[in-house]
Amino acid sequence: MEVQKIQKSTADPVEIYQAKLTQLQAEYSESESASSRLATARAVVFLFAVAIIWFSLIKMSIAFEWLLIPVAMFALLVWQHSRADKRLAKVQQAQRFYSHRMDHIVGNWQGQGQTGTRYIDASHPYTSDLDIFGSDSLYEFLCCARTRLGEDTLAQWLSRRADAQTVALRQDAVRELSNHLEFREALALLDAVSDNGVGKIDIQHWIQEDYPIKQWQRVLATILGVLAVVALLIWALGYGRWPLLLVILLEIPLYVSCYRPIKKMAQQAQRISSTLADLKQVLGVIEPNKFDSILLKQLTDPLQATESIPSVQIGKMYNLLERLNQCVRNQLLMPFALLFGIPVHLAFRLEHWRKHVGQNIELWLDAVGQIEALSSLATHGFEHPGNTYPSMLSESPSPVFSALALSHPLIPATERVANDISLNDDQQLVMVSGSNMSGKSTLLRSIGIGAVMASSGAPVQAQHLELSSFNIGCAMRANDSLQDGSSLFYAVITRLKSVVDLAKAGPPLLFLLDEILQGTNSHDRLVGAKGVIHQLMEYSAIGLVTTHDLALTRIVDSLGSNAINIHFEDQFIDGKISFDYKIRPGVTRKSNGLALMRMIGLDVDTDS
Repeated sequence: MEVQKIQKSTADPVEIYQAKLTQLQAEYSESESASSRLATARAVVFLFAVAIIWFSLIKMSIAFEWLLIPVAMFALLVWQHSRADKRLAKVQQAQRFYSHRMDHIVGNWQGQGQTGTRYIDASHPYTSDLDIFGSDSLYEFLCCARTRLGEDTLAQWLSRRADAQTVALRQDAVRELSNHLEFREALALLDAVSDNGVGKIDIQHWIQEDYPIKQWQRVLATILGVLAVVALLIWALGYGRWPLLLVILLEIPLYVSCYRPIKKMAQQAQRISSTLADLKQVLGVIEPNKFDSILLKQLTDPLQATESIPSVQIGKMYNLLERLNQCVRNQLLMPFALLFGIPVHLAFRLEHWRKHVGQNIELWLDAVGQIEALSSLATHGFEHPGNTYPSMLSESPSPVFSALALSHPLIPATERVANDISLNDDQQLVMVSGSNMSGKSTLLRSIGIGAVMASSGAPVQAQHLELSSFNIGCAMRANDSLQDGSSLFYAVITRLKSVVDLAKAGPPLLFLLDEILQGTNSHDRLVGAKGVIHQLMEYSAIGLVTTHDLALTRIVDSLGSNAINIHFEDQFIDGKISFDYKIRPGVTRKSNGLALMRMIGLDVDTDS
């Protein structure tokens, strides 16, 4: 197998995408002209054939054999036209890809990608609160995977903390892939892939499951298959059908002995065969390439070191599964297949493949999943060259999160506002006050998403970010439940309890608590919030708490130098409210609740 080393490019992403679209437009025009010429040629050859038929059968002036010439020409033109149309479709697919990526850069990405709704888990410590999965989510923003393997891997990376060494390996791989546009394009332009819900665990389970097809069953199937051929010849020569009936009777106990494993194997074949076809495509793109980063070498070297090319081996298994599926489910083919013992031979060959080659498939599946996830992060890195790769502290004794010019990556560039924030063992708590819509929740989500992306190995929307490895615990969204009979306040305190338990269990925790203890009276909120915050800090957790209740900001005074107050402000000018979304030190002295109510027409005259 020839190994290629992809050339790197460093130009601006918008310029590169525009140049690609210009080149593709030229290719499209050329391919369209070629397709049109071939269509015209086919019509001319067809008329030529009609003329030969007329002169041959009506005029009797030429030999009918002359018709072979236009027939051969027409067949050749049909083949060439098919190739031209496929090329035209490929160019159109590439145009859609680059147009989509251009839209993505300017912020028009919603509704155009995988939302990852299957990964939504309301009990997860942070994914629901930070909009990691679902419509208009971080996952939809990042994911470019073409297989379920890549989707699952990226979802895992966004849902779990990673240590500093793992993050460093991913960052190096993402940096390298971000420059490999041709490779990422090749993955993106693969044929349409299936979404049948079959993932890595399903394929591994199929490989490990036992389908006992014995050697004696294959030998007997071979003997009976040969006898069936002989019996058919005897019947065709007019010597009777009794030998064939005898063979069929002898085959009945054979199929009784192996019916269940063959049927089970065929059922699995129908379920996973399309996934294997997708896997073969992706492996075919990955195998010819050589990389420099440690993680990519670890993933791809086993693919290139094997005697048999993985995509070829997957292709063999796919073909065997498809043939077995046809033998069992095709009503026209099944009687002949059973008569000649073909299902037994296919099942035996599949068993042989699983025992001798299947042991390597876990490596292949892992390589595809991780490389697709890395490619998604690399595409983001390539399209946002101003983003920074965070510095992960490998030996920090306490949690650290220190960011300069941090902002939310899902907010359009023209609207996002950056802020500095610092959390460590000397400044464990930041209490955030401010009026409605001033930016408190967005700040928490910017910090949470920044930490999630950093742990995945992706560059983040910040000028600088330094952090340690920690868990994330959020209490930002809570809803009452009629089905469970729970109130909003009960949902809030249950979520807070899970955050405290997470801090208690370790390792260090970053907590993000929005409007802490909403749904209860001010006295209980103050006492309860103070108790929760003290507990979290006792467990060495760091984090932010937002509140509308200015009484809660006095909690900072009881924590000494380990806590600070910050706030957001708003301005009312000519009856309109405006925000600058910038952090300021201290506690807010403004409230816009009444002003907002009056602005929408509610009568809240305080003198009445």
